Amino acid sequence: MTTRHWSRVAVYAALLLAFALRLYHLDFQSLWSDEGISLLRSQQALGPMLAEMPVEHAPLYFVVLHGWMRLTGQSDFALRALSLLFSVLTVSLLYALGRDLFSDRAGLLAAVVLAANPFQVWYAQEARMYSLVVCLTLASTWLLARGWRGSGWMAWAGYTATTALALYTHYYAALIPAFHATFILGWWLLSYIEAKVAPRIRAWGSIPRLSSERALKRPAKGGKRALSTLRLLSLSVDVQVLPRTTLLSWLGAASASALLFLPWVPRALQVLSFPGWREPVPLYTVPGRFLTAYSLGLAVPPTLGLWLAAGFLPILITGLIVAQGESRPAVAYAILYLLVPALIMALFLLRKPDFHERYLIVVTPAYALLLARGLDALRRRAWPLSALALLFILGTNAYALRNYYWDTRYHKPDFRGAARHLTLFGRPGDGILVDGPNPRLVFLHYHHGPLPVYDLRSLDQSDPAAVQSTLAPLAAQHERLWTLLYFHPPGPIEAWLDAHGYLTTARGFNGIQLYLHATPSAATATTIPLDVPLGPSARLTGYTLEPSSLPADGILRLTLWAVVDGQPPGEYNVALRLVDANGFPCYATDRPLTLHRTGEKWTARYGLLPMPGTPPGPYTVRLTVYAAGAEPTQITLGTVTVTPPATPPPVEALEIAHPLEVVFGEALELLGYDAAPEVRPGYATALTLFWRARRPIEHDYRLRLRLVDRDGQPWAEAEVPPAGESHPTTDWATGEVLRGQYGVIVEATAPGGEMAWRINLIEAESERPLLTRDLTLGHVRVIAPPRRFSVPRDIQYPQRATLGNVIAFRGYDLDHTSLRAGETLHLTLYWQALAPMDTSYTVFVHLLDSGGQIRGQRDSIPVAGSRPTTGWVQNEVIVDEYDVPVDADAPPGRYQIEIGMYDPRTIVRLPAFDADGVRLPDDRILLAQVEVVP
Repeated sequence: MTTRHWSRVAVYAALLLAFALRLYHLDFQSLWSDEGISLLRSQQALGPMLAEMPVEHAPLYFVVLHGWMRLTGQSDFALRALSLLFSVLTVSLLYALGRDLFSDRAGLLAAVVLAANPFQVWYAQEARMYSLVVCLTLASTWLLARGWRGSGWMAWAGYTATTALALYTHYYAALIPAFHATFILGWWLLSYIEAKVAPRIRAWGSIPRLSSERALKRPAKGGKRALSTLRLLSLSVDVQVLPRTTLLSWLGAASASALLFLPWVPRALQVLSFPGWREPVPLYTVPGRFLTAYSLGLAVPPTLGLWLAAGFLPILITGLIVAQGESRPAVAYAILYLLVPALIMALFLLRKPDFHERYLIVVTPAYALLLARGLDALRRRAWPLSALALLFILGTNAYALRNYYWDTRYHKPDFRGAARHLTLFGRPGDGILVDGPNPRLVFLHYHHGPLPVYDLRSLDQSDPAAVQSTLAPLAAQHERLWTLLYFHPPGPIEAWLDAHGYLTTARGFNGIQLYLHATPSAATATTIPLDVPLGPSARLTGYTLEPSSLPADGILRLTLWAVVDGQPPGEYNVALRLVDANGFPCYATDRPLTLHRTGEKWTARYGLLPMPGTPPGPYTVRLTVYAAGAEPTQITLGTVTVTPPATPPPVEALEIAHPLEVVFGEALELLGYDAAPEVRPGYATALTLFWRARRPIEHDYRLRLRLVDRDGQPWAEAEVPPAGESHPTTDWATGEVLRGQYGVIVEATAPGGEMAWRINLIEAESERPLLTRDLTLGHVRVIAPPRRFSVPRDIQYPQRATLGNVIAFRGYDLDHTSLRAGETLHLTLYWQALAPMDTSYTVFVHLLDSGGQIRGQRDSIPVAGSRPTTGWVQNEVIVDEYDVPVDADAPPGRYQIEIGMYDPRTIVRLPAFDADGVRLPDDRILLAQVEVVP
């Protein structure tokens, strides 16, 4: 195969690479607002579209997209495919320009660099005008090069057309005709100097012609300065003179382009008064941002991206300055292609700093071309260095593309995901409030459900009376209100909803926040008084909780009241849990609570929405208020009854980690499962199964669970109702979808390694399994802890006591016996297991003043929660460390340390006995006293 054929194959490979990178995940991300503008505008008839075109937009892309949608439809893939095609065409045009200016190899390298460029891929996958404007301006630049090299009238006619079309596509396209004018007029000026001025200077100073290869011999003194000037000018263009016909042809073609654009000029001039969309940026950051974007795209961390992009600079500089024997006009053309638009953009930014990297996207082909020229120059001098440079470019591009494709931090706002969430979790009677740009732009492209959508853009800066008059009727009309918030932080709408409604869920969709509020109930709830301290200066004073019974897709409304009596306590967190009889949550949330002003009466509202598939039955509402460095306050607020929903949730709403379709008998179907990936001996390993009743179930079934090792030996097993004791399988309705949560304690002696779940359904009466062989589910990694069985001989304070005849206390270490208020006491306890335990006990460590008041406290599962007592092996010794902060306001004096254990489910302490077997008062073990000093 000839070199020419190999070159053609390489070009096709570069184009295939460009196509593949731009096609991959083309419609993976949602459209965002700017793409929604493209869609909405292009749906209009051409007349209204042109008449209503906003001042900041040129019309051509929208006209082309209008015709494209008539052929391909309005799917995300179809809308973006137009940009993809123009972007691939851009790669082929850059190859042609590089080949014509420099060499076939330079053109091929430029095509490869541009094909893999993440910035180009980003905008090739966006339904906007940027790929089109790059394609047209590059075509215009290539045709101008063809024209000056003598390709005839067709090149000039094409130049006229593509230049005018580029101006009709984006106003920043005018940067490229400005570069063209700089190049042609500069060449003409230097040609004029060479033809008219230089002969006179030579005659005056006896200077030889610049084109001569002879050494300059003793020029007259008066001509030295002129000689230096001519030498400098000769670096820009060679001595070849710009043909008069080229100058006239360009003037005619450029004038024709201007005339073609003339009808739109009055509209275009209005953009000069357009204020822009963005906040000003520090101008010193702009060069680095341009370099990073054009090298690696927009999907890299800023600091790392700038460091990686700096690696492109030596290659670029080589392409700018190293001579390789090409014609000087060609080199100047490529350099000015990059620099002139960049300098003009810099002047624009000084006047109006409305900055985004895409506004200068028209120079990215020049950047790729100069990088290719640098690679080619390195190849001629040291080809391994050129190969490494190319690998660096492609390798960093691959990293950036991986981020772009897969890292959601760099993805567009996910309107598609938000609309899908509303489809899955919305229910009849809900309303949707859109607090952001026009919902028709994107949101209604995805949302086609029956729920009404309210456009609340006008309320963003409204006074409270306008917000009240708008939202109060909507709250009365809808039991639940969804709020779609984007493009600005929470404002008056969200504040009103938080003050009058009950926030249930808040989900993020890449820059879009979706809130669900329950609106106030018409029923009057009974206030239940409380007097629960929150630290030394605040207390909970009461709450309401209603309704007492709700469907699984209903919302439980909780209102809490608190008051600040003394010094404001500051930041707290509120943890709410709705738990079943086994302690498994069907709703959980943690939210901040700030109490700042003395005498402040604080009210907070919470909406508790059970997870989809929550089984019917009684559930307990638990409240925990906690702050950093303080023991939490736990309260049980009451019990509610959950009933089946009117309509089973869709399977997609369950968000099943591992979907399955396994039928047990003919009436029950396992839809999937979610399992904890690892567990330690003594812990309860979590497993969630998702069930659906295919038809009425005549028998009651039990679920048999076993966690087995590779040899089939079970190390955790249980037999439980699939959906809890309150909802036996004979009560399941046809089509009912249920979430079963299970926790089975792994035996303390379980070895480390991979294990698997095996499950089956057993008929309660006959004990007949529904499956002939147990179903094996995902693997669980058991992490066995290191164990010790000898009591250390160097315990600082040996002591003997027992707790419940199952745990022996062997002594403790104390770092110091005196300290100041606010400091931390470090304590090490030594326990030994006397027998296996089925209960996970909590250790308490209290520091008591002379009046018995707790002045320092730590409650925890042993070893910072990592060694529950259910995982202790008989005779095993546990070394258990605690840091106990002393209250900042603790007065000087002697303080008693007490320890012990209790069952966290009942708060009942384990009986404590001394070394002689005598039960200790209050079931506590007293250690040494410590002194708090001034």
